[in-house]
Amino acid sequence: MDNAHLRGPLALAFTPNGHLITANGDAVNPSATPSQNSEIVEFTKNGNFVAEFSIDSAVGAAFGIAVAPYELTRLAAVDDTRNDLTVYSLTSQPPE
Repeated sequence: MDNAHLRGPLALAFTPNGHLITANGDAVNPSATPSQNSEIVEFTKNGNFVAEFSIDSAVGAAFGIAVAPYELTRLAAVDDTRNDLTVYSLTSQPPE
């Protein structure tokens, strides 16, 4: 239960390190901030929030996700508003 980060999750996927990724569909607990619509959100194995990013400012756009099974560098997300699939290349940025 995380009302700050979960807004109607439509898709769930586990990452190779055991974290949970969800695609927020915004149907439940919608965000009042357009920059927080249609987010992909990551949680640790213990349910702690890690990170989030919006794939589209439209409500309900984040529809499906998939994670590369043996690495944490690629994530595919379905944008239901644009009707497309984007494969994101994720890289770790060292803390500043």
